[in-house]
Amino acid sequence: MSDHNLIHISKVIYLILCSLSLFAGNEQGSTISGLIIDSESGSALSDVNVFLANTTIGAASDQQGEFIITHVPQGIYDLIIDCVGYQTKSIQISNLQPQSLRFTIELKPRVYNAEKIQVVGEKPEQWLKNLDLFRHEFIGRGYHANGCVILNPEVLNLSMDTETGTLTAFTDSLLKIRNDALGYRIDIKLVQFECNFKNNFCRYEIYPRFYEIDPSSEDQISRWQDNRQQSFIGSLKHFLFLFVKGQYFPLYKLYINIGNTEKFRVSGDIFHPEILPNSSLIRISFPDFLGFDYYTFGVAQKSSRLRLDQGYAYIDTLGNIYGPITKRGAWSEERIADLLPYNYKPEE
Repeated sequence: MSDHNLIHISKVIYLILCSLSLFAGNEQGSTISGLIIDSESGSALSDVNVFLANTTIGAASDQQGEFIITHVPQGIYDLIIDCVGYQTKSIQISNLQPQSLRFTIELKPRVYNAEKIQVVGEKPEQWLKNLDLFRHEFIGRGYHANGCVILNPEVLNLSMDTETGTLTAFTDSLLKIRNDALGYRIDIKLVQFECNFKNNFCRYEIYPRFYEIDPSSEDQISRWQDNRQQSFIGSLKHFLFLFVKGQYFPLYKLYINIGNTEKFRVSGDIFHPEILPNSSLIRISFPDFLGFDYYTFGVAQKSSRLRLDQGYAYIDTLGNIYGPITKRGAWSEERIADLLPYNYKPEE
């Protein structure tokens, strides 16, 4: 399934946006519906959060446990079912043409260890230090990070291994983010977060759901649009969006490394693009790391490297990528503060 002027430390980031949805621009879309029940009692569960990860698309179950999501664009998704007191469930959906999908979903009650809970008035000093590190590595340190706030940091379990220099974080709750710079509220299911400061390596897996914040004025709408475009330009999503349109050059120049320093320029043919049958999704593949230089006014501004960890991935017409990837350089500095939903449509 995510982002910015972040890390002096994490110059390499392994990222899985679990359900990097592959939008192909189908206007009619599909319908996803279902019934959600308790796996033990069989009773219907209401107010369950059901959403397509990394998008603004979702619904909640009603009093009868029923939910319906309409106008689902063509793509590959993780449907996330999350409810307080139950184990989160994920269902991968391949939606390559308009269809109606229905599920009966059983949620298992979450089992908690019967340990004594100690209530303290203040958080320990080490936890606060770890929280500061987590904010920097997860939210970012760039311009938009100043407007991005974790609303419920108290739900985070943070641990620092001083021997390995590794910070880990987890929570059973949804991590709630408010990004006033881009105009989004984000509920994030944090599957994994691990940052090794000695090896300059950061890895996280997330299921994010985006909500549009209600604007207070036309000026605020304009600022959000400008900031979103600013986050988009120069990003991996920007390159892939232009690549699909055949317009990435001369803004982006591709290269492979020969030895430690020499760059050998290559064309987009190195992606071996293949359009999937009956779909506008594209399969890409290339070996090891591929380099990307981003230019403005003929001057290289950013340099990044990308690896497809499975050797291949899928992309869509909006520049989204499906599959585990490793990013280095400028793209490795992208964080939550600049993360855009996969149904974000850039300005032409």
